[in-house]
Amino acid sequence: MMVHAMSSINVINMDYSVNMFLRQYWNDTRLAYLHRGYNQSLTLNSKKSELWVPDLYFINEKEGSFHEITTPNLLLRVKPLGQVTFSQKITVKLSCNMDLKKFPMDQQKCHVKMESYGYTTEELMFEWVAKVEERVQFSDDLQLPEFETPPNISTETRVVQYLTGKYSYLIATFYLNRKSGFYLIQTYIPSILIVILSWVSFWIDVKAVPARISLGLLTVLSMTTQSSGALGQLPRAIDVWMSTCLVFVFGALIEYAIANVLSRQQSALEHWEELRAILDSQRNAARNGAVPANQVGEVVVDQVAEVVVDQVGEVVVD
Repeated sequence: MMVHAMSSINVINMDYSVNMFLRQYWNDTRLAYLHRGYNQSLTLNSKKSELWVPDLYFINEKEGSFHEITTPNLLLRVKPLGQVTFSQKITVKLSCNMDLKKFPMDQQKCHVKMESYGYTTEELMFEWVAKVEERVQFSDDLQLPEFETPPNISTETRVVQYLTGKYSYLIATFYLNRKSGFYLIQTYIPSILIVILSWVSFWIDVKAVPARISLGLLTVLSMTTQSSGALGQLPRAIDVWMSTCLVFVFGALIEYAIANVLSRQQSALEHWEELRAILDSQRNAARNGAVPANQVGEVVVDQVAEVVVDQVGEVVVD
């Protein structure tokens, strides 16, 4: 198997596409012709429909196509002793069950599963070539946008049991290590900065209502927008991160609401204590004769008016 391209690795639909040369080798003594005195290989591409070929198919295939531009991309070559080489260029979309718990710091295992459709192991056995490095090869210019290139691979040969008998089964596994740099720049760093920005409000005076409210609402709306955009494209595993960031940003806004209420209560308590102190001082002054009794009311009214004016001024400033 020679892989030219791997593309469309889709975490939503859980599939991927592979463009490759699929090569099969077998020995068919019925095609031997050395005894006739001819020792050159024969290319019989046009005779494919007249010769026996293995009924290999892809178990996890969703879609597939053969390449026929400019001519059908296949090779059927027979050697003098009956050794047959059958090569095809194909593109297949294969299913890949992905575990996204650690997305985007994850490693996925995607399989190419091949099997005989109608011949049991008594009639046909599939095996990988003897040399491990030749079983699955990659093109030198192969590039995977989200994963490390080339991926690690492993191969396996099995025999599976169905109701109709035992069948030969080949598996090639691609180990795909995701590159997290894209998601770090597009999702994680912006969300971290938004959370830090929401914490700036802790250093703003609690009486600066417009500044703190504006900053709180801005960070909440920014985080909500980023979350909705990210969750529409990414799988569920990243929801935890985005939801946690949103909780921190929303918590900063709620913190100001609580701090503002407590500040107002503290301010009202201080004014009340100040008024009570004025009344007590004037009462004591009247008892000691420092202020005439008929002037106590006027003095109290003037001082209370000053306190009220100060309180109203603070409210206006807020």
